[in-house]
Parts: sequence; structure tokens; C-alpha cells
Amino acid sequence: MEPIYEKWLQNPGPERGYAVYSFAVLGRNLRDIPFAFHADAPQREEIREKIRKVISQSELAHVLYAVPLLNMPQSARFSLAERGYIQRSTAEKPEEKDLFLSEDGSVFLSVNEKDHLCFGALQPGIAPEIAYQKAEKVEAILGKNLSFAYDEEWGYLSPDLQQLGTGLKAGVCLHLPALCADGDMLPICSSLERVGFSAKPVYPDGDTALGEMYSIENGVTMGIAEKEVLENLRGMVHQLIRREGASRQRRREDARLCDRIYRAMGTLLYARRLSYREAMDLLSKVRLGVSEGFWENIHWPVLDQLVRRIQPATLSLPDLAFSDGADERRAVLIRQAMSREDDDFAV
Repeated sequence: MEPIYEKWLQNPGPERGYAVYSFAVLGRNLRDIPFAFHADAPQREEIREKIRKVISQSELAHVLYAVPLLNMPQSARFSLAERGYIQRSTAEKPEEKDLFLSEDGSVFLSVNEKDHLCFGALQPGIAPEIAYQKAEKVEAILGKNLSFAYDEEWGYLSPDLQQLGTGLKAGVCLHLPALCADGDMLPICSSLERVGFSAKPVYPDGDTALGEMYSIENGVTMGIAEKEVLENLRGMVHQLIRREGASRQRRREDARLCDRIYRAMGTLLYARRLSYREAMDLLSKVRLGVSEGFWENIHWPVLDQLVRRIQPATLSLPDLAFSDGADERRAVLIRQAMSREDDDFAV
């Protein structure tokens, strides 16, 4: 089965043992049109038509493809939300909204969500600058024929005050199992907020970060240039990686941890039922084991794509559907992927 909008995850990326992916999103609004939440239906439709026309007449016509939000099952829309392409509110009410995606899923453009336009890009590993360059390139192409709301004092205008200025939200998804085990993430999150960053669970379950993955994001967009935003983000991410690495080093000779990692692999290879929470926990342990050199023939794309493909809505998509329940489907999907990855583990 081919990954769905996830070919971009197959590419290599720096520090992949710690960082799953980076992202950059630019929020922009059109001049002389009310913000999306204030605009009436005809105005929102005008925005959609204007953007569709500009895309069709630009070099992006064969790069970004319209996703038929209205005509797809709700589960498919929620799958897009799970993977960060649209907001959950759009999955629930897609009317007068649009999504455009590149074939590999690495570049996206959403219309009439919080902002009139959100240009986004994804890149494996620690590469927020590359993600920003991709998003900025799309913005520059469309900006030739669109007039964005901009103020000399405030920068790019947005209904979200935290987005004033550059309108740039950039982040890196980090796998932090050792810091989670140390109980350090709560104080780390508080410390990051005090210096203008945030650490959010990528897959939240109450106060828990399933898969022990956190998105480290900038919180300051005004009075600072895009280059500085990205440099500061990279510096903060590397600080966290050093702390995570030191914690992993202290556990390297822990026989109990090794046993838990190998048991996690055994369960993934042979279990016939796996709940969402259990699967995320087991994949986190195996990902840690791979980064520590337990297995040589398991590659990051397999693990990172599995995490996205076992999310509840994505798991219910037609091409992932089996006759059994969700827990059985999840176990089958994981067994198939892991067995193909290394013949020694064939089941």
C-alpha cells in the first residue's frame, strides 16, 4: 500500500534519530477583504475563486492539486487534519474552504481557515529553513497576482495577534522519550514559554504526548525577521537534543530499558490486536532502539509513516480498511510494514 501524501517522509533528514520532521507555515490575508471569520459567504467564495484562478494561471498549476474536501468522506478530512494539513474545524465544516497539496504532500495551501491563505511545507529531520524556503516560494509566486494585507508598522496582518509581523509559524517535531521518562517535559514546556517558544504534544491524549513526540515552535512573529526566527528555533531545538542525548546516554547500559525495547519489537511483530495508545508507545520504544543502534535494517520512513498511518481517522480510510475492527487493522498494518522492512523479522 502506498503512503497517502507521505512520500516526503521517505527523504533523509538531519538528526533523524531525534527529529521526525520540520515545518513552516506562512499566514497571509488579502487586502480590502474582511478576515475569513468576518467575511460573509459571497466574500469567502470570492477569495476561493480568486486563489483558484491565480494558481491555474501560474507555474503552480501542475504542482499544487485541489483536494475535494466537500466530496470526500468525513474520515478522510479528519485524516488530513491529523496530519496537519487542515484544522479540525475544517474537517467538520469544509464549506467555502479549500486545500491544495503537492503530489508528495510536502507542500500545502489552505484557504479560508484562520487566515485567507496558509502556505505550508514539511521537511524530514531538522530543516526548518528548507521548509520555509518551500513555503515562501509558493507565497512569492502567488504574491505576484495577489495583494496581501500589510502594514509598515505591524507587518503582515492577521486576525490572530500572535501571527502579526512575519506571519511565520515554524517548528520541529522531536522524539523525546528519555526526557519524558525523566519527567522533565512539564518544566521544559514552562521554560520554553518564558523565552518565546512552545512545546506541544504532536499527538495529545489529555496531558500525555503519545509517541513521546513534541512540536517545538516559535511564539514570536513581530519585531523579528524570518531568518532570526529560524535561527532561534534551530538553536533551541539543538539545546533540547543535547539534553535528550545526555539522558539517553545515562540509560544506555540499563538492561531493563533494553528488554522493554526488544519486547516492544516482539509485540509489534506478532500482536493481533493493538490499541492506538499501545501502538504509539511501542513504536516510540522501537524508534529509540533504532536510534541507539539495536537494528540496522529498520529505516526512519517506515517508523515515521506508521505513526501517521495508525492515527484513528487515517486508519479508517477505505484503502486501509479491513473487515476486522480498528485494533486488528492497526496490528495488521504494523506487522506488514515491519515484516517487509527486515526479512529476519518476517512473520
